[in-house]
Amino acid sequence: MSRVSNNPMVHPNVSKSIFQTPDYLELHPWEKFDTYPIWQSWMEENWTYSFYFVFSYVFLLFAGREWMKWKKEPYKLKTPLFLWNAGLALFSLMGFLRTYPELTNLLSKGSDGFYASCCLK
Repeated sequence: MSRVSNNPMVHPNVSKSIFQTPDYLELHPWEKFDTYPIWQSWMEENWTYSFYFVFSYVFLLFAGREWMKWKKEPYKLKTPLFLWNAGLALFSLMGFLRTYPELTNLLSKGSDGFYASCCLK
């Protein structure tokens, strides 16, 4: 069953979204919103999956704590934790490099720049 979206960013008769790419930013292939309506439709039909994932995560969190209390020897996690933290640092760097041009563009717009960077109009 096809649903009509209430999202103002997607028109039901247009296959592309109306997101505009700024002149100072070049999008990578994985950042393009060509399939936005498809993913929005999938999320509208399968939103209950998010609850299954959240409940599974919380269960595993508490079960893991109990497992750690019961286990006698500590795990050797120095290398996996280093790799995890290095991955998080790389992810943060990539996020910074993608948001920095937008933030500097907003802040350079005079008196409205800081307000526009924090608040939607």
